[in-house]
Amino acid sequence: MLKQGAEAYDRQRGLARLLPVDPTEFRSSTLENTNRLCKLLARALRQERMRGRSGHWTYDLNRHLGLVQAYKAERRNLAALRGGQVSADHAASPTGPADMELQTTKNPAG
Repeated sequence: MLKQGAEAYDRQRGLARLLPVDPTEFRSSTLENTNRLCKLLARALRQERMRGRSGHWTYDLNRHLGLVQAYKAERRNLAALRGGQVSADHAASPTGPADMELQTTKNPAG
């Protein structure tokens, strides 16, 4: 579902609902602008994940899915603009401290 959503992603429609940015920023697909949108989406995604993990009443699963789809699509756009290479700061999915803690504690032997 996430892959299909990222493939059917429409920047104008999707970002207007997910990020509080000027609609004129959606129209420009320059490297700098796409990189900025990726960083904004990564931040919003981290915040939404924290809400979900803490059980906060404002957590919205549909917003979370929309952010993941938009992030994947914008990363794909960024890679295309860079000639197929994504920088190290966007190499992995955005993770916060809670994600790192979970990754280090998943040792089956300990």
